[in-house]
Amino acid sequence: MPLKIYQKEGAGVEYWSEFWKKRMKLFEEEQQYMEFNFLTKIFHKYLMPGARILEGGCGLGRWVFYLRRKGYDIIGIEWSKEVVKQVRALNSDVPIIVGDIFFISFPDGFFHAYISLGVIEHHKNYLKALREAHRVLCKNGILFCSVPYFNVIRRIKNVFGAYKQKEGEKFYEYRFKISEIREAIERSGFTIVEVIPFSVPYGLSVEIPCIRQFYKFFSKYKKEWYYAYCKTEVNSKYRISKFIIKTIKRIMESKFLAILFGHMVIIIAKK
Repeated sequence: MPLKIYQKEGAGVEYWSEFWKKRMKLFEEEQQYMEFNFLTKIFHKYLMPGARILEGGCGLGRWVFYLRRKGYDIIGIEWSKEVVKQVRALNSDVPIIVGDIFFISFPDGFFHAYISLGVIEHHKNYLKALREAHRVLCKNGILFCSVPYFNVIRRIKNVFGAYKQKEGEKFYEYRFKISEIREAIERSGFTIVEVIPFSVPYGLSVEIPCIRQFYKFFSKYKKEWYYAYCKTEVNSKYRISKFIIKTIKRIMESKFLAILFGHMVIIIAKK
């Protein structure tokens, strides 16, 4: 059974409407770093030009915006009407609509790919969401599904009762062992192609207080890190910065650290 996580606000539509409202101010900044995102290379590896893509539970639609700029035919569905309204105010041409991941308003086999990033774990009936994703995918269609990873640190903390439900708290999300999310996706009719734990720095920062402060400190310099990483001029300062950042990034994305400490795990599966 996946690990249950609780919080006072729960994970209903009101919670997410408020959550994305607060994130809106970071939207433009986040779009600058999409090329730097770990998932970008995964999408480019598996998504074919001209593919019809659906993102279920897209929030503010950062991947919808990004992948459309890259030439993909992608639609996003989001259950919060307030969030969809905010996105349309930002850009009315981007196809993000109010929708339900349990009852998707598209015919069987309509899409070539389905993206679900940090969504199904907030629902106790996550298997139903996976089966609906299977329904709307065509033969050989690709599922990208990421969920929180029940990593080594979380397993140790769980032994000591760190995640017990407190008075007044509601269910927020599941965290999965790799074997658990694999089984759920296979039970929904998919064949697993690849399983990748990722997001080591955040995974460590969420669970270890001293690392959390360290992570916050370096997050302040995200722009400078990205600028140095992308700098192309022949300049020794930026050459060194780029080398250091690439080295750190390579270490943080190593399979060994990801299996131990990754915050999320993404499963690529085929119908």
